[in-house]
Amino acid sequence: MIGSTVDIYRHEWVSFTTKDFPENAHAKSGEIVRIVMKDVNDRRPVVDVVWFPEDYLNLSPLRIWSWLYSTNRWAMKTNLVNG
Repeated sequence: MIGSTVDIYRHEWVSFTTKDFPENAHAKSGEIVRIVMKDVNDRRPVVDVVWFPEDYLNLSPLRIWSWLYSTNRWAMKTNLVNG
């Protein structure tokens, strides 16, 4: 699991952009956010999940697996993964 601060989804950076996703500014812990990497040829948005530090620390392994299961089902329904 890769972790980043919430700021990465709310500001512009040299190698990342979020300007096309104003909804990121209001995302709550556990919600989907999007970001585009500027330093690669593939400019499709990367779908990620934002976690605030206090919530990230409170995640138990059981909660993580439950969340992953529900997110995977959502991703399959929205054609974000093959399945």
